[in-house]
Amino acid sequence: MLSLSITDALSRSIEETLRDLVGERVKEALFNCLEEQGVRRDEIPESLTKFEVFLEQRLGKAGPVIQKQIAKRLYRKLGLELVEVPRLGLSDYVDIALRRINYASTTKHSSLLYVR
Repeated sequence: MLSLSITDALSRSIEETLRDLVGERVKEALFNCLEEQGVRRDEIPESLTKFEVFLEQRLGKAGPVIQKQIAKRLYRKLGLELVEVPRLGLSDYVDIALRRINYASTTKHSSLLYVR
């Protein structure tokens, strides 16, 4: 389960990235289609795999590109550096961020993490 601040940062990253890349109207249409498939907007952080599949089915090759842009924005919000790896999806990047945050919170590096 994601912590509240990470969930909020991820939700905001998804909203902002989609708005910037496809516009407000298309973003809302995508969220409506996703909801028809049983995933509400507020459930996306806990249903990332379904969201990834949805983006790839609806947007084809643009799906993974959008996922990486969401990940980049999320990492900026979390104060982390994103290292791009081919074939990693959004859920992979979120898992990596969570591991990095958990590691930092258990070491002397915890002061390096903050949510923007």
